[in-house]
Order: sequence, then structure tokens, then C-alpha cells
Amino acid sequence: MNIRLLVLGLLREQPRYGYELLKWLEESRTDLWANVLPGSIYHALRQLHKEGLIAVEQTEQTGHRMRAIYGITEDGRAAFDAELDAAWQDVPQTFPSQLYLALTFSHHLPPELLRRRLDQLAAALEQQLAVWTEGEALKGEQIELDAGIRAMFKNGRDHIRADLELVQHLRALLDTPESRWPQAQPRRDLPPENDRLGDGSEAPSL
Repeated sequence: MNIRLLVLGLLREQPRYGYELLKWLEESRTDLWANVLPGSIYHALRQLHKEGLIAVEQTEQTGHRMRAIYGITEDGRAAFDAELDAAWQDVPQTFPSQLYLALTFSHHLPPELLRRRLDQLAAALEQQLAVWTEGEALKGEQIELDAGIRAMFKNGRDHIRADLELVQHLRALLDTPESRWPQAQPRRDLPPENDRLGDGSEAPSL
């Protein structure tokens, strides 16, 4: 699970308190690609502490509140190693399945609505691309980015660009009448209309 790997990994590097983990997640924009919600940090800390994978190393007074600084335990290191190894064995899901499904049934949308949705998608993807570029710059201010991290950011941008190119291509097809897109495709598993009875069943062959 991404949130467990993230928290254990950050605590393996150095002890941290909850708000520090939250700020790291927000400032590095890791939430863009790690499928981790910032609000899940504290729940993960409680669960990992309950499992004995992290421990409170010290507490500090901040105003009227006490904050706990967490560190990883030996069991936590073993759990991190196992989760990291499992993450490398997980085959990436790279296809925009929701977009592909919408594309399959696009002929059911009025052309003007479809045009508007494609424009919205293109704008959103362009914004994502800008955020990824900004995220790499922000992370570079925090740590020195090695070749692997830079390759990760490039890969992320490449995926976004590929989706953007698809959306832009569809938008161009929509404005090209000779492309005849979108149009309903006939069902290949049904007999021709004149071979079917009025109730929808297939007429017997003679």
C-alpha cells in the first residue's frame, strides 16, 4: 500500500513528526503520482504505531500542544524492505482506462458536448503537465535529484503528453467531417436486420 511504503520510507531516512511528513508530501507534490491523500498520513502513523513498525522516539512541546516524533523500528525496517521489494514487482497500470471506456461510447454524446469535454480534458492535462514540471523544480530545491528521480519525472510527463496528444487528436477528428468520428459501430454478433423477426429473434434459415 502506497501510504505505508511512503511513511516507512521517510521514517527510515530520519525521525519525523506527523506535520513534517504532511508538509513533505504537499511540498514535493508526491500526492500527484503516489495515490496518497495528505489526510491519510496521521491515520497511517496510528496504524503503523499500533503494529509496532514505528515508535515515538521523543515528544516536543509546541505552544499548548505536544507533538510526537516517530522513528522506524527494526520490524518496521523489515516491513519497509518487503513492501519496497513488492512495489518493484507490481506491473504498472499505464492505460487511461476511464478515458478509453468513454471513447468507446463517445457516439452517444452530442458533438457539441463531446467537443466541450475534450477541450476541458486538454486544459486539465496541460495543467497537470505544468504541475509536474513545477514539482520537479520544487523537489530539486529540497534534495539533489539523482538520475532515477529525474527519469521518474520525465516518465510522468511523457504519460501526460501521450494522453494530451490523444485528446488533441480526437478533438481534431471531431472537426474533420470526413473522419466520420464518432459514429455508432454495428454489432457484429447480430444478423442483418432483414434476417431478424419482429421480436428480435433470428429468423430460421431455409
